[in-house]
Amino acid sequence: MEERRQSFAAIMVLVVAMLVVSTEMVYGKVFAVGRKEFTCLQEICWTTGLTDWPKNKTIVAGDVLEFNYSPYVRDVTLVDEEGYRTCKPGKNPIVYRTGHDYIQVPEGPSYYICSLNGLCNKGMKVAIIPAK
Repeated sequence: MEERRQSFAAIMVLVVAMLVVSTEMVYGKVFAVGRKEFTCLQEICWTTGLTDWPKNKTIVAGDVLEFNYSPYVRDVTLVDEEGYRTCKPGKNPIVYRTGHDYIQVPEGPSYYICSLNGLCNKGMKVAIIPAK
């Protein structure tokens, strides 16, 4: 009977360990995009001057980008490389407006801008090139 309990306990520890590992494999790391700013209630905020934000970060496909911002004056718009360069969203862009958006990093480059109030031209944009 005691051996059964020990075996069951060992199996449960193994199952919990596998769940922890598989959760990180499915969702990856979460990166709060931005920097500290007084206008944001969160510690890290989607704001201007972010074009260098990805430097020195190892972001891979499957990781999650967390965008925190005021949805009344900002958004997060997924664009192509030209839209990133020109700060123009193009036709039918995917626009996030909740103020707390979580976006999984795809395979290949992805580009995000704020399409409101000319903020993209002030550096409220970020290009993510996942590491291999």
